[in-house]
Amino acid sequence: MEHSSFTIVNIHIQDKNSYAPQFERDIYVIQVAESAKSGAVIGKINANDLDSGENARLTYLMDPETENEIKKYFSIDQTSGSISLLLELDNEQKKYYVFSVICYDHGIPQKKDTSVVEIRVLGESDIVIMNELE
Repeated sequence: MEHSSFTIVNIHIQDKNSYAPQFERDIYVIQVAESAKSGAVIGKINANDLDSGENARLTYLMDPETENEIKKYFSIDQTSGSISLLLELDNEQKKYYVFSVICYDHGIPQKKDTSVVEIRVLGESDIVIMNELE
C-alpha cells in the first residue's frame, strides 16, 4: 500500500536592490531673482534608479551637515525633489548658497547618491543685464 502526502510551500522571491540611485547632474545651478516670493518653487533635482518597486522609490533630503542658515531659506520636497523658497532673499546680503543633497532608495540594503545645489541670487540689475544679452 502506497502512502502520499502533500505540503503547500509558499515561496516569496524578493527583488534584490541591485542599483544605487543616480542624480542626473553632479551640480545643479539654480538662478533665482531676489524678488521671488516665499513659497515659490525655484528648481528641481532629479535622480533615477534602475531597480523596480520599493527599491526604486526615492527620497530626497538636504545633507544633514547643511548649515542651519541654508535650511532657513530652502526646503526640498522629499518625494519630487522640488526646491522651494522659505524666506525671501536679498542679493546684497548674500549672492550664493551651496549645499549637498542626498537621494536614498528604499531597498535593502539602502543605497544613495549625492549631488550639489548652487543657488545664485540675482539682483534686479543682474536680471536686466541677462535680458539684454538674450
